[in-house]
This record gives sequence, structure tokens and C-alpha cells, in this order.
Amino acid sequence: MSLIARARGGDQKAVLQLIKIDKLFLSDSCTAQALRQAELASDRKFLGQLAKALTYKPTTGWRTGCRLYMYFLFSLEARLPALPLLQLRLDPEGTRFRTHEAFEKFVERCRKEFGLLQATPVPENPEKEA
Repeated sequence: MSLIARARGGDQKAVLQLIKIDKLFLSDSCTAQALRQAELASDRKFLGQLAKALTYKPTTGWRTGCRLYMYFLFSLEARLPALPLLQLRLDPEGTRFRTHEAFEKFVERCRKEFGLLQATPVPENPEKEA
């Protein structure tokens, strides 16, 4: 929501980030003003960055995938399965987490990060707060 608000305000960096997230933002009303201004001004630097954003392919590593899985479980607000079972699901070969304690620390870090994400409000209009 913050990126969309910034893009509506003409923030080119926000426009590029949105287009990297989803190419449909290329034709969205929130990016139209910034894209039109760049075209009219023949802003080659921005248009070059836009071309790179269009070819950008996001990658998600194994750890990020695990973290997203944990966030999903926390968002359900259900009781987590026993940690050894959860560890077996996320790391069936036992190669990613060397010890059970390392996995426990990972889960606690994820829980803490998820709590911070939940507690952080998304500003409606970041230009007014700055």
C-alpha cells in the first residue's frame, strides 16, 4: 500500500518496485502519471531502469520460502505442530538445520519478525509523514 501511494505521488523508485512485483502495474492508474512524465521528458535513465524492471525475475531462496511458510502458519493463529515434526516437514533430509536448537532459534526469529510485521502500521500517505 505504501508503494502504491508513493507511485501515485510520482515516485519513480516506487513505480519500478511495483513493476518488479507485478508487471500488471505497468498499466495501472497508480503508475500512469510517473510513466507518462518519463515518456514526455524522454527520461532515458528511468526508461532504461523500467526496461530492466520488466525483465526482472524474482528469486526466492530456500530460507525465504521457509520463513514465508512460518509466517503463513503464524497468520492462521493455530497451534503449531511439535517442533520436531515441523522441522521434518521443512528439512526432511536434515541438511539445512544442523541441530534441533538451530531450528528452534529459526522458529523464534520468525515468530519475532512476524510479530514486528503485524505491529508495524502501513502509512496511508508517506509524503505527509516525512
